[in-house]
Amino acid sequence: MCLYTSVLKNGKIDYKNSIISIDNEWISLSTSKEIYTHWNKSFKDNGIFEKHAEPYDIKHKALTYEMLDDLKEEDSGKIFNQIMEILRHNVVSDKPNAFNKLLNLFVCKIIDEDRNDTEELHFQWLDDDTDESLQMRLNDLYKKGMWRFLNINVTDYSETEINNALQSIDADESFKQTIKDMFIDTRLKKSPNFAFKEVLDEKSFKANAKIVKEIVLLLQSYKFRYRQKHQFLGDFFELLLNTSMKQETGQYFTPVPITRFIISSLPIKEMIIDKIKNNEGEILPVVIDYAAGSGHFLTEYMEQVQNILEKFGMSMTKEEIDKAVEAIDISFASPTIKNKIKTWIESEKFVWAKDYVYGIDLDDRLVKTAKVSAFFNGDGEANIIWANGLDNFKKSNEYIGKLKETQTFDKKNNGQFDILISNPPYSVEAFKSTLKNGKETFELYDNLTDNSSEIECLFVERMKQLLKVGGKAGVILPISILTNSGIHSKAREIIFKYFKVKSIVELGSGTFMKTGTNTVILFLERRPDNDYKEIERAVNKFFDDNLDVTVLGIENAFSKYVMNVYDNLSFKDYLKLINGEVIEHELYNDYSKEFGENLSNIRQLEKEKILYFILTCQQESVIIKTGKKQEEKIFLGYEFSERRGHEGLKWLSTGTKLY
Repeated sequence: MCLYTSVLKNGKIDYKNSIISIDNEWISLSTSKEIYTHWNKSFKDNGIFEKHAEPYDIKHKALTYEMLDDLKEEDSGKIFNQIMEILRHNVVSDKPNAFNKLLNLFVCKIIDEDRNDTEELHFQWLDDDTDESLQMRLNDLYKKGMWRFLNINVTDYSETEINNALQSIDADESFKQTIKDMFIDTRLKKSPNFAFKEVLDEKSFKANAKIVKEIVLLLQSYKFRYRQKHQFLGDFFELLLNTSMKQETGQYFTPVPITRFIISSLPIKEMIIDKIKNNEGEILPVVIDYAAGSGHFLTEYMEQVQNILEKFGMSMTKEEIDKAVEAIDISFASPTIKNKIKTWIESEKFVWAKDYVYGIDLDDRLVKTAKVSAFFNGDGEANIIWANGLDNFKKSNEYIGKLKETQTFDKKNNGQFDILISNPPYSVEAFKSTLKNGKETFELYDNLTDNSSEIECLFVERMKQLLKVGGKAGVILPISILTNSGIHSKAREIIFKYFKVKSIVELGSGTFMKTGTNTVILFLERRPDNDYKEIERAVNKFFDDNLDVTVLGIENAFSKYVMNVYDNLSFKDYLKLINGEVIEHELYNDYSKEFGENLSNIRQLEKEKILYFILTCQQESVIIKTGKKQEEKIFLGYEFSERRGHEGLKWLSTGTKLY
């Protein structure tokens, strides 16, 4: 069937035709509704009126890259609904598996679009295709894409490789063909990469191949890889994710409003301007999410950085910049920096992500999810790595680029990143066995037992290891990190020694969909290692000479400690206490009950208390509480629905107070 329109322009006929190819399966369909439902809602645009076609012999020319249609907002909704319909009428009930296989097809589609305009695409159903020939091409694309995007070498062999291997065998052609057929059957009909349904034999292969073909026909004519962000494409992928992906133990996907709040709270614009002013080698902050999940933090971060770049008045005079509401003046930048930023704004948006954005996750499904999500958001060149976020920097086989670096004076530290944003896993039973080289990598390792579940504490230490001095962190942690004893108290020591606490946001149980655990967002700034070491030296000296000196800019630091911490205790009596004399004060009574006459224990405890007092007493921290139940909903501006057909995050009409 063909819908044809034409117009005469300048003596030439300009025509368009939308062609529907009717396949043999239509014969078994009895009503127009059944036919419409079966139809993949896609058209051929050639094959009747072109020179390569003959009367009564329709020949469709294979798709090339230049023939792909740009995806429009209305198309994304149609494609999502059609994918769901394909899964329904083919009775695919395992949605998480279906999403994973759909991801594999998107990997194929995205890598296939890396072609010149006139090159024939492999992600398409050709007129002479069989189910086997299509899936052979898809397997080749999948292997290529997994290596190109994720550095994963999928164990597989192309048809060309098999043919080359068979040529070396001294046997007749029929025997070689038998071997080749056996290989193809094994490659495609036993746990294939595109098994929406379990494939065990010829019958189940054909049932699954029908699904693969329908989805390929649905997607093949659209372009999914862009140099700029299309919000509707990101929304389309988010819809697929929320509909299909289950969250496993320790994994809780961060709602987009929370990632946006965290990233909007970081001084990204100021950090970029400082780097440009200082003419550093890096123009942008280097960011990492060490438990990237489905990539929400990274895609939101990249969008905000690109928005900042596009506010730089590259083609404006200073007078025009001063008049503009949001324009940012970087006239002080060097010509090299200006040219690079201009390229990022005008012709190669998001290409900077290859040098400045890193994401790590141990779940290969989520790594693929994050990578495909990055492409759908226009920023596919980010470094998304399938690895353990707690691996050893030097010994990891998976880490690349800046993750392979360590500091000369402390091999546990990496110190290459300006920003860390993440929602790392927590309460993962017996995770210690998953750590390679844990003892030489983490100070906290010796505090773990084989059954320990406090994985969040090691992510706190890893945060300290990754960030540069002055680096910023926005990280979600269980509230137990601030209250529990044991290894949690050791993690708190790391926070206070190595970070300034800029803000604590206490989130309620309604923030995340799949957990009732209360969490906090910590906004932190990495401080120099020497800060706490300098204080320790000063404290030790004070316990020797009792001089009330200035420490880290705090005048009379020790008497200030006594005045702020203890009621009705003079500095003179405090000196007596730490030197073993009896004083009339409840502090002396408490210590006597706890330690008796063991002066060394008293002095050691007081040294620690003074250390953390001096580290924190000059900090100004913003404390925010979202409230409970209805108060929390009003603050967040959203809630979660688990009603069938309406699952996921639902915005409230009252708006959000997050940003």
